Amino acid sequence: MRLVRHLHKGSGTSQGTIRRVADRLGYGVESVRMRVKQSDIDSGDAAGISLADRVMMKKIE
Repeated sequence: MRLVRHLHKGSGTSQGTIRRVADRLGYGVESVRMRVKQSDIDSGDAAGISLADRVMMKKIE
């Protein structure tokens, strides 16, 4: 996720950055996009349910 953020600062286009990182690492574009999105949620930069909250909800079930 740091690589995506670092490259995004230089280029300014999120989608192109994610595609380049995915190709470079050999991952699918959608996989990288979802990881970046979840990272933003976990850090409080985006709205959503954090991974820690998901784990806690699983334990409660």
